[in-house]
Amino acid sequence: TEARNITAGFLQKYPASPYDAEARQLLAKIYRREKSYPNALLVYNQTLQKYDQNKDPLSAEIVPELYYDLGELHEETGNFVDAGEAFQEAVSSYNHPLDHPDTPEYIINSHFLAADMYNKAQNDTIALLSYQQAISLYADSENKEINERVFWARYQIGSIYARQENNEQALKIFKELVDHKDGQGQLWKKLARENYRSISRKLAYDEYLKE
Repeated sequence: TEARNITAGFLQKYPASPYDAEARQLLAKIYRREKSYPNALLVYNQTLQKYDQNKDPLSAEIVPELYYDLGELHEETGNFVDAGEAFQEAVSSYNHPLDHPDTPEYIINSHFLAADMYNKAQNDTIALLSYQQAISLYADSENKEINERVFWARYQIGSIYARQENNEQALKIFKELVDHKDGQGQLWKKLARENYRSISRKLAYDEYLKE
């Protein structure tokens, strides 16, 4: 496409440009939009190689964004473990407070997305840790959208415990969500209620069979 050719031409013509990193990021996004995933992956990896260890703080500022984009790319291609690692790297490479009012939305999202990716890959141990870390950072947020993500993270923890047949822990979490004063009419509360009933019935039936 024209946009891709212009961006690639700029990178070739001005390799020392102060806009080099942004142009590379744009080129990778164009490749992603065209579903040319191997090319997008190559550009992200080359750009991270160039800027990840950059001693200049300003040059390194783009690195967390690149990791976030890389996480989205891996999610799009179904590589959930790689996606989880990339979202974690977005957080690790962000050299500012994680729970400040000015913390960018993509950094906050990266915490929850990393956990979601590990959950999709059924990498339960890391998923649980990642959800718990996200909750500990953002449980007291006054932002409505972040609050929703926290409730969903709690629901997913309950779901992981249920998948592991750790029914007591799952019941405890689902009951806390059902009893919580917030979230009336929200999907996470409805699902928590359904799961609570389902597990309770199963345990009651198991007890009945033992008699």
